[in-house]
Amino acid sequence: MTRPLARGTLAAVIVFLLAPAASTEEPIDIGTLPGFTIARPKNVDNHRDIVGQVARPGPDEQAALWTRTQDGYSVEALPPLPGLLRGDARGFGRRGAPVGYSYLLGGGFSLFRAVVWREDPAGQRVAVDLEPPPGFTDALALDANHHGLVVGEASNPRETINGSTVRHAVAWIPKKAFDYAVLDLGVPDGFDVSSASGVNELGEVVGTARRLESDGAGGTLLRSTVVVWRPRFGRDGRCHPGVLVLPARADLPRNQSPAINAVGLVIAQAERAVSGQPLVSRPLLWKRWGRKFLGPYELEVPAGFTDAVPNDVNELGTVLGTAYVRSAAGPAVASQAVAWTWSWAKGRFVPGLLPNPPGTAFVTASRMNEQGDAVGSTPLPAPGTSGGLLWKRKACGHWSAPRRFLLPDLEGR
Repeated sequence: MTRPLARGTLAAVIVFLLAPAASTEEPIDIGTLPGFTIARPKNVDNHRDIVGQVARPGPDEQAALWTRTQDGYSVEALPPLPGLLRGDARGFGRRGAPVGYSYLLGGGFSLFRAVVWREDPAGQRVAVDLEPPPGFTDALALDANHHGLVVGEASNPRETINGSTVRHAVAWIPKKAFDYAVLDLGVPDGFDVSSASGVNELGEVVGTARRLESDGAGGTLLRSTVVVWRPRFGRDGRCHPGVLVLPARADLPRNQSPAINAVGLVIAQAERAVSGQPLVSRPLLWKRWGRKFLGPYELEVPAGFTDAVPNDVNELGTVLGTAYVRSAAGPAVASQAVAWTWSWAKGRFVPGLLPNPPGTAFVTASRMNEQGDAVGSTPLPAPGTSGGLLWKRKACGHWSAPRRFLLPDLEGR
């Protein structure tokens, strides 16, 4: 059972505190590569450099890096691996190296390979293949931390287990230069497949595990649950990650795209899909408590919206996501980026909407940096725009120095 966040027993933790609450400027269109029409930013670092994807009809999709300049951004293509035609960049690793994947689609065949883009001696970005574990053919790199730990998934697209494509959560551990050792994080007991989507600076990896189970009415239900893998090193010096399956809500069986910060806040999209009914999406949050996690707590859906999902949580505890208005028939008719910040006065996380570009009804948020700058996109950009958006946090207010403060606990824990 989920209970709302409230003031109760208090636990002391070390985090950074935002004072006062952050606010953002009107979004900036970051532009796209010449010859391309669409930008899809996926992540932003503390220098406001951005990685993501550019696209044009064809279809043609390329990984891209936007580097901040005095008057805006310069954008460069990140080349795919040889023989693969498309790419997508999803995060920043060691020394700011973009990570993501290259892929090939078409003719009933697909191939995905995880990639880190390093600089060669001439300063050009070169794609380095992050090989999947033995027994797997495909891999995706979906996130990385500043220490260079890269996480994602490995799969065999032409193999299934209980109706799901064979898929395992994977971590690539940095060694010398741009060499990596691959670690299969495995699948928790009782589940069929797993995937990793986020990692914090402590090396804690977050993802999901899935299985098919009975729906109680003679059919089957796909359940996806949030999982945390914690690094543990044995006497052999090798990493043997511990696995924690986080508490779930029975009424929201599908959890997706979790993220984790170093303080131990975990967020995830929680959904319920029933045939003939509109999709229900809710933002959920867990928090570390000793060696376990408490929750889930449900974050408030902004007034005037029917649904919301979280996409990221930064080290200040700000949660970034997207709020939707869904019609009675089910399809979304509007969306807007939203940031949830903790309010001591109200004793809960409070949603604040980030402005849409003028005349734009659909916007989705992607990721944010530690300063509160956020990136996202609009799937239907206005003529003359790329659809790639950056919200810069306003200069009013400031980040305080690190200090100790109290994080409310659950009532009735």
